[in-house]
Amino acid sequence: MLTRLMTSGNWIPAIIGWVFIMAGFSVIYLYLKPLTPVKKCITFFASYIFIYIITVPFIFNIFRDKPFFHFQYLLFVMLGVIIGGLLIESYAKLYRIITERKIMEKTLEASESKYRLIAENTSDLIVVMDKKQSISYFSPSHEQVLGYEGQNWKTLN
Repeated sequence: MLTRLMTSGNWIPAIIGWVFIMAGFSVIYLYLKPLTPVKKCITFFASYIFIYIITVPFIFNIFRDKPFFHFQYLLFVMLGVIIGGLLIESYAKLYRIITERKIMEKTLEASESKYRLIAENTSDLIVVMDKKQSISYFSPSHEQVLGYEGQNWKTLN
């Protein structure tokens, strides 16, 4: 953009247009906080069109006789906004999923350690079997209550 401005010499319109857009977006943003991202995107784009129509063809008199050029430009900007919005939304969704998964893993880990502590320190006999009806876990209380070690129980299975 800097190279384009240096070669064209349109510094004043570009800077003033940018200031109008940023000032407009800053004011609009204060009112858009409670809205959903899609509504924010639509509102920002509508305000961009409004600011563009006022500043570029009318105030700066740039390509005033070529409305199709401005229409194409606004469609191109809209396409960029839509693609950018989709990318941002997909990234935000992915970030939420990863964050929820990490929280769930921490909760599961805490729950597993809590129940492991209970299972290892109780006098109840706990046996875990898989779908094939083979025993995959004996609680340490088997040794204390019945006198057999864990290795002996696995051979009896």
